[in-house]
Amino acid sequence: MRSKEPTIRGLRALTACIGLLLLLLGCSYSFRSPSALQGKAIAIPPFESKAARYGIRDEITQAVIQAFREDNRLRVTDPAKADLLLLGTLTDYKKEPFTYDRQEQLQNYKVRLFVDFALKDTKTDSTLWKVAGFESWATCAVAPDSEQAGIRDAVQKLSRDILRRTVEEW
Repeated sequence: MRSKEPTIRGLRALTACIGLLLLLLGCSYSFRSPSALQGKAIAIPPFESKAARYGIRDEITQAVIQAFREDNRLRVTDPAKADLLLLGTLTDYKKEPFTYDRQEQLQNYKVRLFVDFALKDTKTDSTLWKVAGFESWATCAVAPDSEQAGIRDAVQKLSRDILRRTVEEW
């Protein structure tokens, strides 16, 4: 029995260390305090578009504005009153075959949006960060009206990603 005692103690210590490590890794942290955004305002002018598909840029702009309003960490305002300026360009749109059934009939498309976006500090006129070629995608069925639903899903994912990038990383 005495020979098992060090093994059990060692196992308990190892378990405690692993538990502590998991606890520390599970805690999120930020490079800035939540108060760093307090009182700040952001302007989101209409996204530009280089893509051949009409209307997507407006959907992106509205979805991004809505995401910031719902999040409420930054106040959405016009450029003259803003501390931050979020600029974006839809650079490409693609709809590609995605899945097939056993008879090799197309079942779903993959809708892909490619966007460049940047966050600027209006007080210092400096670029805080820039992302080029960011991709957001969703799938849609082959049915006639489903492409728009796929675009809508990809736009919603994109707006959440832009929001997350803006409020959680600098």
